[in-house]
Amino acid sequence: MTDIMKMTNSDLYAMLTETEKLTVGKRPRKSEMVDIINSRTNQVQLVQDEIDADKAVDIMLTEGIMIRLDSHIWWGKSNKTSEGEIQFKGGRTVTKKVLTGTKTLVDPDSLAYFRSLVGYAKRWLDKSGYPFLNIRGVVWIPKFFIQPTERKLKKWKANFDNAVEGYILDYPAEIERWKETLKEEKVSDVFDELVYPSPEELKRKLQFRWTKFAISLPSVESGVLNDKEYKEELERHKQDAKLFLDSTVTIIAKKFAEMVTSMQKTFASGRGIKQKSLDNMREFVETFDVMNITRNQELKNLVDRAAKLIGSVNKEDVKSNEKLSKTIATGLTGLVSDFGKAKDEKIVRALEF
Repeated sequence: MTDIMKMTNSDLYAMLTETEKLTVGKRPRKSEMVDIINSRTNQVQLVQDEIDADKAVDIMLTEGIMIRLDSHIWWGKSNKTSEGEIQFKGGRTVTKKVLTGTKTLVDPDSLAYFRSLVGYAKRWLDKSGYPFLNIRGVVWIPKFFIQPTERKLKKWKANFDNAVEGYILDYPAEIERWKETLKEEKVSDVFDELVYPSPEELKRKLQFRWTKFAISLPSVESGVLNDKEYKEELERHKQDAKLFLDSTVTIIAKKFAEMVTSMQKTFASGRGIKQKSLDNMREFVETFDVMNITRNQELKNLVDRAAKLIGSVNKEDVKSNEKLSKTIATGLTGLVSDFGKAKDEKIVRALEF
């Protein structure tokens, strides 16, 4: 601080970035410039403390929960084909021993609503949590999002179940409509009522379910694992938890980097920014502290800078205020540049994917 205070105003002004110069104006006070430079220096010097494996397990078990979406959708198709149904050009048929295929049993659009509801759920889970390592369909959700997630899933399930009841009632008519379609396509001979699931089977094929759980080890006292096995599994469990938490930093950093880079390119090209892009960035900023489960300070500093740049502006503000547009553009360029200079390799790694 003492060395900086001895510098002249012109030297201090030369140390400011273009964004900082626009912020303080052409005749800034010396104290303003000193505060800005010190704040920036402190941010660069921040180093994130590593979370050890024991702490990682504790965070996983106390700060959130696993959710697996166990939904099933009937795709309205069958892989049961009869001999001679598969043909090549010229009319040559192929036996089932050589080649099998699928055939459509109902209009695919009749099942679109079920797919859309499951799609909504998957997108919400992806947005509100983190995929857990390589376990397919399992997402870890922070505590903040557990109740909102439960409410949404229950709403989608209710809609799904109501649609299933309606579909089963209309199922015979749906089959008849498809028979007419086959006639129009002049392939009515491929219809086979034996390959259609019964209404009871169909209900089992249309399910919207989810499971909440935590991954923990049985105690040694339970006798499921002997002492050696328990120690080995415990160590593996800790390392998995550490690996997972490290991955959350890269995942959220990647989302942020993609948003900032896309916005920076838009401003650089002179194209008008979309309101949705501004809203998405604000939503990301507002939920960042919840999603930043490792409390990564270096990444938070970058996100805070974006929050100050965007503020509460809308696309009309940017369109009508050239100075504001240049300020944001310059700030975004600086953010993109500083992202690649991060000290935490987990943040830099986000740029590699």
